[in-house]
Amino acid sequence: MFERRHLVAGNSACSALLASQRIVLLCVWILLILVVPIEATPKQIELPDNTTIALHRGGCEKRCAVYDVTIRANGRVTYEGQHYVRRGGRREAKIDPLVVRALIEQFYDADFFSLRARYDSSDA
Repeated sequence: MFERRHLVAGNSACSALLASQRIVLLCVWILLILVVPIEATPKQIELPDNTTIALHRGGCEKRCAVYDVTIRANGRVTYEGQHYVRRGGRREAKIDPLVVRALIEQFYDADFFSLRARYDSSDA
């Protein structure tokens, strides 16, 4: 089971609190979808056309990456790199909508939707 707390950076390059494990989990799944080909299988959940998964990574006191990733039910993926990222600017890609369904299923399997919307340093 995941612990619900902030991770604290151990080096001086980024001493601000990092995202909660919820955001880390989301980021890992997004990277897996974008980098590793996944054989998707149809899922039983219904996804409304306006289903959107969004990740915003904000800055910190030092040189932390600032970017946004959005995945829509139709498989459209938008990335916007702003600061301290390998590729800046807007990028768009298309993934199979079945992969989006598989990602949503993983959120349900991990009980993601029962987590709070925000955690702060008092939760550590």
